[in-house]
Order: sequence, then structure tokens, then C-alpha cells
Amino acid sequence: MTNEHNNTMLSKLRNKFVALNMVCVALVLVVVLGGILFVSHQQDQTEIDEALDSALNPYITAELAQSTNTSTQHVLDYIRAQESTTGGSPTSRIGRQHNFDPTPIAVYQVSSKGDCTYLSEASSACLSESVVEEALNGALGNPQLDTNTSPCLVKSQLDSLDLYYHAAYVNGTVYIAFADSSAIERWQGLALILAIGGVGALLLFFLISIVFSRWALKPVEASWQAQKNFVADASHELKTPLTVILANNSILQKHGSSSVASQSQWIESTEHEAKRMQGLVNDMLTLARLDEGVPGTQAHETVDLSTVVEGCLLQFESLAWEKNIQITDRVDENVITKGDHKQLARLVNTLLENACKYAGEGGQVAVRLSRTGTQACLSVTNSGTTIPEEDLPHVFDRFYRADKARTHSEAAGHGLGLSIAGKIVQAHEGSIGVASTDGQTTFLVKLPLD
Repeated sequence: MTNEHNNTMLSKLRNKFVALNMVCVALVLVVVLGGILFVSHQQDQTEIDEALDSALNPYITAELAQSTNTSTQHVLDYIRAQESTTGGSPTSRIGRQHNFDPTPIAVYQVSSKGDCTYLSEASSACLSESVVEEALNGALGNPQLDTNTSPCLVKSQLDSLDLYYHAAYVNGTVYIAFADSSAIERWQGLALILAIGGVGALLLFFLISIVFSRWALKPVEASWQAQKNFVADASHELKTPLTVILANNSILQKHGSSSVASQSQWIESTEHEAKRMQGLVNDMLTLARLDEGVPGTQAHETVDLSTVVEGCLLQFESLAWEKNIQITDRVDENVITKGDHKQLARLVNTLLENACKYAGEGGQVAVRLSRTGTQACLSVTNSGTTIPEEDLPHVFDRFYRADKARTHSEAAGHGLGLSIAGKIVQAHEGSIGVASTDGQTTFLVKLPLD
């Protein structure tokens, strides 16, 4: 049930991750593609406006010139000269920065008497006879075309005829330039293409997000599983001492009239289990401090590692004598590193304690400290049972012991010592490894020299 709940939580987290990615990507695509469409539409609009204006401006200029008694012939001559220079024709005109004007333009002149003239010099297309009258009536009927103001320029569209036009009223004459409105509606086709491309990109990114989410959430899943295991293992470790303490208290309550001396075995048992719990809690707090990088766990002072190792070996002489364990050592002098003296001493003590525990009665422990290049190398080797190969990758895991039954033997410990050792080495930017073959187990620590 718990696994199903955790799987559901991870699935929800993965779905939220994918959904957030998709929303962000969709917003980016909308902004980018919308910007492309807007710019494209503005460019099309600008091009058709410039084409229509370039067709009308010479006539507007001529009319204005005529009102000041200036002949318009030079304007018409200028138009013809421009077309002859560029090799143009009524159906192939010079556009702005183009070899031809991509927008067909039909230009008409309507006099004050209502006479209509097709201006072929300025046109690159013409309207069909069935459309001319309707188009002209629609343009002339535009209320914005003020015949009381000269000049007056109007830009509008005839949706029923799919025509876009500019109309100019100058000195009683109206000049109208028509263009196919599809020239400014090309963005619709582009929008369809971009929409299809955008949907395809979203689908592709959706698949990538699913794969990426599984990869990205692997550390979260591993951390979640590690937290579950940590809580379960800590509960398991605390369960036995708590059970013993409660049982001892129950016995003491039943013999309330007895003397303290007669119940000393229960009191001593309670004290032993309480100290065991205290050690476990202290180890967990140490791990938490090392995980969080609390000040005091990072390298910050010069440490003579040779002196630290020799001091720790001295402390273990009595334990080795009691268990008939032979300790041999080769410690180079003046092996200096940067670190926390107390933490490095704990690292060495942990490795020596572990070696003495598993060497067993009459076993052997060998300690070697030397320099190798820019590193200080500390190796601790003990005789005893070979660690199974499948257990070696988990030796530094919290609460991990090859003894799956977790019996509380003297040598069992809590399963946190080597985890703490690994964290100390990591905090000092070093490395730690283990190898076990033919009844010999070696822990090798490498730390940077100062």
C-alpha cells in the first residue's frame, strides 16, 4: 500500500513537471509564432501601402502642381522615364528593392464630371469590366472620402470584392489605386503553417518531456526511497532498545518493594540500551550535520595526519591486546592535509574500530599511511570474513549491514559508522573505497595534501 502511495505521488510530481514544461513551451511558441505572424502581416501591409502610394503619388503631385500653375507633363515624363530605364511594362513594374512589383496595381482617375479613366502608366493590372463599376462606386461611396478637403487620402478595403485600395481626392479629381486584398492576407496561410509546425513541436517536446521527467526525477525518487529506508531502519534500530527499556521498567514496577541492589541487572540493562539509543541519535545528528555542510565539517585547518593516525593507533592498543589482535602499522612522517582535526580523527577511529570488530579474536589489522603524488593515502586492512561482492557497493549506505537479520551482537553496531566516514571524506574533497578478497578487507582513503 505504501509503495502504491509513493508511486502515485511520484506520478503526480512527474505529471506536474511535464505539464509545467508544456505550459512554458506553449507560451514561448505562442509569443514567438505570434511575433512572426505580426511582423509578416506588418511587412505585407507596408509593401502594399507603399505600392499603392507609389502609384498615386505622381498624380497627386501633378494635381497639386497644376493648382499652382505648374505643368504636370514633367511628372508623366518622369513615370515613363522610370519604366523605360528599368525595362518595365504595364504588367511588370519596378518595386522597392525587387526586380518586379509582386503586388498587381490597378489605378483609375475619376473626374469631377464622373468620367473614369484607366491609368495604364501607373498600373500593373486591371479590374474586370464587371468589377470596375462596383469597385469604383464602393470606393467613391466611402464616407471618409471628404470632397470638401483637398487633398484627402483614404485607405480601406472592399471585402465583397477582395480588394484593398487607396483613394485620393485632389482638386475635384479622385485617383483610386486597387490591389488584391489577398496580398495582405497571406499571414493566414503562414498562420496555418506555423500552427501545424507549433503543434508538431509541442507533440515532440511532450515526448521529450516525458523522457526527461523520468531522468530528472530519478534523484528525487532515489532520495525519497533513501528517506523511506532511513526512517524504517532508524525505527528498527530504536525499537529493540525501547522494548528492552519498557520491559525492564515493567519488571522494576512489579518488584517495587525490592532494593535497588537486588534489581541492578534491570537497571544496568536499561542504562546500556539508553546509551545505545544515545549513540544512535548522535550518529544520526552527525550525518545530518555532514549532509547540510554545517560549519565544522569542512576542511579549514592544517592537520598532521601522521600524528592523528598514531594517536588513534595508541587508543586501540588495549582493545587489540584484549582480543589478541595483531596491529601492524607503517606511518610516514609529516603527512599534512587540510581539514577538521576532530572529524579526521573520527574517520581513522571508525576505520580502526570496524577493522578490529571484524578481524575477530586472534585476527590481524594492518594500517598504512603514505604520500602518493598530491594525495595522502590511508589504508586499513583486516583479516576475517570476505565481504560478498554484491554487498561492497552498499558498505557506505546508512544502516546497511550484510547481516540482514540486524542482530544486536557486539560487533554489529548501528550501520552508521562507515556512512559517517564516507561523509567526512567527501567533506574533505577526498575519496574512499573498499575491496575484499580471500579473507582480507581493505578500506582505502585518499585526501589531498596541503
